Amino acid sequence: MKNISLVLNIILLLAVAYLFIDKFSGKDEVTNELNNEKQELAGAIPTIVYLNADSLLEQYEYFKAKQDELAEREKSADASLKARGRALEKEMMTLAQKAQSGTMTRKEMEEADIMLRQKQESLMRDQDEIAKDLLASGNTINDQLQSTLRNTLDSLKNARGYTFVMSYGSGSPVLAATDSLDITRDVVEILNKINPVEKK
Repeated sequence: MKNISLVLNIILLLAVAYLFIDKFSGKDEVTNELNNEKQELAGAIPTIVYLNADSLLEQYEYFKAKQDELAEREKSADASLKARGRALEKEMMTLAQKAQSGTMTRKEMEEADIMLRQKQESLMRDQDEIAKDLLASGNTINDQLQSTLRNTLDSLKNARGYTFVMSYGSGSPVLAATDSLDITRDVVEILNKINPVEKK
């Protein structure tokens, strides 16, 4: 009976030893797997940088020059349309005075009225065309900016290994950012080299 108990204890001891060895000998493998996963994750951590859109638009010389040209065209067109409008008003007032003083026949008044309406319609058409032209020019400038910016950011992203390039500034969903992640200056330098503007 003592022998059976001794044999059972030895078997039990061997089983516990086997389980102990089995359990803790695999620990190195688990630790190695965890370390490998950490290294893979570290390699897969995205590189996120940002661009301050407001600063970019203030410092991108070509864009500023195009915006200034557009503003100058708008100012010139506005002045021309206002001058034509004042001249038309003056003609209308002159016609009204002549009609009140009785120095025009009914037929002359009708002809003058038709002529003034045609001038007014022409002025309104020109005003609409100029507004459409200015809007189209503004859209073209913005499209050029977007295209050039996208190409520049794609090149930078590939060259430097960026995963994401975000926009930071007023109205952006990014609430706070570290200055070391700001690539605005680099992007502005590249853009100003792509489209240099002669200083006046």
